[in-house]
Amino acid sequence: MYLATHSRAVNAYRQVSTATQVNLASGPQLVSLLFEALRVQLLRAESALLQNQLPEKCLAIGHAVRIIEEGLRSGLGMRRGDELSLSLNDLYAYSAKTLTEANLHNDVEKVREVARLIETVADAWKQVAAASTVQ
Repeated sequence: MYLATHSRAVNAYRQVSTATQVNLASGPQLVSLLFEALRVQLLRAESALLQNQLPEKCLAIGHAVRIIEEGLRSGLGMRRGDELSLSLNDLYAYSAKTLTEANLHNDVEKVREVARLIETVADAWKQVAAASTVQ
């Protein structure tokens, strides 16, 4: 009984902590939080694939694709001729497609490929987010 109560308290704390982070974050910090959530889901998917936990794999990849499509990709300011936005849009589209294929074929290498591709962009956003808190 104590463990169930403790578990609920920990989950409630996590939800409040996450909500507070989101509410207090600047634009770049929000994007950085999305990348962190994406990284966690990709790690969950990889672990689930390695342990042959297919339902967990499906959930993790589904969450990762939603983060990419609804968070990162939809947040792009697609202005005409904006080369960076176009390149990021292509990267996000490729990543979502590759994760969908990974889900279909239980392919851990495709999950790892997306993690590698996203890592560089995530690191850049982390630097931007850090600079935005200094100002």
